[in-house]
Amino acid sequence: PVVAIIVAAGRGLRAGGGLPKQYRRLGDRLVLTRTLEVFLTHADVALVQPVLHPDDDALYRAVLAELDGGLARRLAPPTAGGATRQ
Repeated sequence: PVVAIIVAAGRGLRAGGGLPKQYRRLGDRLVLTRTLEVFLTHADVALVQPVLHPDDDALYRAVLAELDGGLARRLAPPTAGGATRQ
């Protein structure tokens, strides 16, 4: 089986604006919602593992609220990212 790991723990400091890029709106959807949906709807992907910043629980709940409920069953509980990209 294929597992997609979506690394979304960044702070987006270079982009400015105070809110990490993955939690900003692109049109009518959050960027992370759009990203997760691509993999959750892909026929070859069995599970999607999000990697998030530990402080982003409330922001991630907004993403979950936008997802179709049926897709969430293929979504693993988030895991925490490291302090740096490396």
